[in-house]
Amino acid sequence: MDDSKRKRIQDNELELLKILDKICRENNIRYSLAFGSVLGAVRHGGFIPWDDDADVVMEYNQYKKFSKLCKDYFGTDYFLQDSDTERETPFVFAKIRKNKTKMPEKSTQDLNINQGIWVDIFFLVNACKSSFGLKIQNALIQIYQSLKCRYRYLNNKKVYSVSAFKKIIYNIPNPIYRLIEKFVFFLIRTIGSKKSDKYYNMSNDGLDISIVPKSWFDDTVARKFEDTELSIPKEWDEYLTFLYGDYMKPVDKVQ
Repeated sequence: MDDSKRKRIQDNELELLKILDKICRENNIRYSLAFGSVLGAVRHGGFIPWDDDADVVMEYNQYKKFSKLCKDYFGTDYFLQDSDTERETPFVFAKIRKNKTKMPEKSTQDLNINQGIWVDIFFLVNACKSSFGLKIQNALIQIYQSLKCRYRYLNNKKVYSVSAFKKIIYNIPNPIYRLIEKFVFFLIRTIGSKKSDKYYNMSNDGLDISIVPKSWFDDTVARKFEDTELSIPKEWDEYLTFLYGDYMKPVDKVQ
């Protein structure tokens, strides 16, 4: 990707981050930048120059509050994409899309969904306190992800090869299938313990980096990000070290 195209994408993502931040600030909703977006804020004061990605996390109840307010702020410029607003979305998280733009992902470009430039919003749910419970929670997320893959398969059966069992599951009538999806998502959210000091980040990146201290995201600070300030974990040094080790040293433009 050439630099001018990447800059255009980053400018649009910054616009999306600003409207998200505005909604959250005006309505006392907690959020934080996540992953490489925190790294960019700390190391570069904005986007990682060679990156075209923007990530946010919200505790799920905070997200539901946020989602109810979006229509009042978005107008026709933006779209909140999740399982309630667009049934065929194959993601286990949400996205804010900018309408009248297009940046399809290879894995979903054939789906009949909004393909605009986006910012990812990952959900934080209470983690289980026991290691066994965490394994169950992780397995449920894998099941939920597999359920969401149905829409890719049905839209392009020639490309996506699935087992005979999955074919049966994927061809369950839509109303029943939707109830199964909702039930699995309900289990993911409720199996965790409110007394746990950890969140499970539903980024679907595996247990190693999905279980994080609640303090990292319940307590945030404002940090310069391009020409504005956005929320990042108050304990950002611990968070970035956890993810990247020596995070101030770029590694072959991967970080």
